[in-house]
Amino acid sequence: MVIRSKIKDLLTQIDAEYPTDEPIGSDEAAAALTLSTLLHLQLIKGHYDGAASTQRLLSPLRTPGQPELQATFLYHSALLLRLQGQPAYEVLASALAYYEAAGDLTSILRCLLMLADLASRSGQHADAQAQLDTASQRFQLATASQRFQLATPTLQLVRGMLLRRQGQALDATHLFDDAHAQAQQRGDAVTAVRAALQQALIAHAQHDFQRVRTLLTPALEQASTFGLPGGPLELRLDLDELTPLWDFARHDPTMSDALARFLQVGIAQPTQHTPTVHLDALVLGPPMLFKDGQLIPFTLRDTVAVLLYITLHPGRQRTDIQSTLFPDRPAQAASNYTRKALAELADKLGPVIEKHGPHNAPTYHLAPHVQLTTDIHALHIRLHQGDLRGAQALIRDRDPSQRRLPDNSYLQHMRAAAFADLKRAQQTAQKL
Repeated sequence: MVIRSKIKDLLTQIDAEYPTDEPIGSDEAAAALTLSTLLHLQLIKGHYDGAASTQRLLSPLRTPGQPELQATFLYHSALLLRLQGQPAYEVLASALAYYEAAGDLTSILRCLLMLADLASRSGQHADAQAQLDTASQRFQLATASQRFQLATPTLQLVRGMLLRRQGQALDATHLFDDAHAQAQQRGDAVTAVRAALQQALIAHAQHDFQRVRTLLTPALEQASTFGLPGGPLELRLDLDELTPLWDFARHDPTMSDALARFLQVGIAQPTQHTPTVHLDALVLGPPMLFKDGQLIPFTLRDTVAVLLYITLHPGRQRTDIQSTLFPDRPAQAASNYTRKALAELADKLGPVIEKHGPHNAPTYHLAPHVQLTTDIHALHIRLHQGDLRGAQALIRDRDPSQRRLPDNSYLQHMRAAAFADLKRAQQTAQKL
């Protein structure tokens, strides 16, 4: 009911920010169609936070008998994941299955090419080639009119990118040359720029810097005219591999003007993709922390408590951490301890905590590439599923009084609340 209410409220606001000529329907299928269109517009405009919110509203909607609508939602979800640097292969494969059911050949080929690109990026070159072969076979089955529509230079571009990643620079260059020529002939400026940037990337790897200048300058100038924040979606999907070109242009005085105009469009230097860090905090017993499955030893007793507090209460200052976790300690001692705990987190885990705001009073946040789960969360999931034995098995602490050192009061309260939830569930089960 809450989700439906949010959808209704959002639909009344869509016309103002994303005006269209189409009326907004009130039934679930029409709402799904409208939200799917909104999701696409948000992706195009680079409104990723808004797109994520729209995606969450779309997820519970059901559209039986409309595989094309479900396919579009999954495809846009995969695009959002890719643009945020998250794994998207499985979601995209699901979209492909729905497009197959709908018989949408154009979208089928689009998915196959993106799946090939994703597989190649992760080093799965055989899988990437298989996806390309499937795309070629589907293309051969198309009608003459469909072939004319689908015969875009994108296939050449993707093939070239796969070869480049395998070190076959010469063959890749030939494909990029063909893609660039075809794109220019068709008036496809976006694909022409993408091909030129790939050519420049190979030239940069070969230290042919004069060719880099020759290719990169007009590509930057052309991209500056696209008029979309962050550039077209297709170009944005290539950015993570093009960082060497932005660095080159930034330090080359002959390209500074072209780069400045390029950056004004919002196509700034992308950050290098940071691999996701998985943290598991176990507090239903002596506090323990695992990073990507490996136990991390800490010298300070309350470092895990500091990490959990920042995760559960993002945007708090160090004084908030001190007063909540160490209310009984003198202010200076609590401040020193908090500093040491934050330093230990950085030393043992890397940059998992970010500081925002002024230098003298920053706020603390878990970094976007970090995913933290707790055994308390797992306990509540098992309780929700009715798995009381599984929930009980998560408790590692049979006799807290035997501990050499008492727990931090913050963790004690968290654990006590979890124990109370488990006890209530057990008592309810006994009455049934």
